[in-house]
Amino acid sequence: MGNTFFIDIVAYLETIDPLFILLAEIILSYVMVLLIFKYFGKEGLYTYITMAIIIANIQVLKLVPFSFFSNPIPLGTVVFVSTYLATEIINEHYGKQAAILAIKLSFLGYLCFVILMTLTLSFSPITVEKLKAGEDIKDYIWAFSIQDHLKALFMPAPSILLSSLLAFASSQLINILIFSKLLILFKNKFLWFRGIISSSIGTLLDNIVFSFCAFWFLAKEPVALSILIFSYILGVFWLRLGLSFIDMPMLYLSYKFKPK
Repeated sequence: MGNTFFIDIVAYLETIDPLFILLAEIILSYVMVLLIFKYFGKEGLYTYITMAIIIANIQVLKLVPFSFFSNPIPLGTVVFVSTYLATEIINEHYGKQAAILAIKLSFLGYLCFVILMTLTLSFSPITVEKLKAGEDIKDYIWAFSIQDHLKALFMPAPSILLSSLLAFASSQLINILIFSKLLILFKNKFLWFRGIISSSIGTLLDNIVFSFCAFWFLAKEPVALSILIFSYILGVFWLRLGLSFIDMPMLYLSYKFKPK
């Protein structure tokens, strides 16, 4: 009954314009960052960033057509960009070193996730032939296709992993560096400007590095260069740029949500 409930929800949501699902994801992701910060402080944001990196690198495997893009674009952008807000909040309230620690922890967390999922796939799956005599096949029907489903999600992980780690580390370090330099330059003023500039440059760098590595250099079947540039890089970048403007009010709100 539980599975049927969620299947029905997903089936209903699939009938809704993807734009509304995207807006719901934006609201949920950014509200979660503030609430986690309020109740769990920077440690909570460390956890959120790690979780968001794992989720975003699973979402990126799904292409979705949007009316405002000429070609389908990969998901993962919203959740991933919300990590920039999280690192900027950490940087603003606890300093550059705390923000760099967030990157190291999330980097390690995603690496551990990939290693453990690789080991999971390495176990020989259950088959009809491996069942013991007398066992009812009906009790195991649900498990026969699980291995294929897991492979579909996690077999691309090595190329996605390398691309993601390179993009994430380089873009987040640039984001933190620019945010910190502007903080010193403007003497803790112009928070909105620091957030927009650092996020915009960081997300552009991440988009370029990840797209070329994951869908071109390391891909078994590279996408067309025109699609890579105009859909995967520029198309997604405009979405990321729009999201960077949401960082501005969220950074100011973080002072209201800062745990005492």
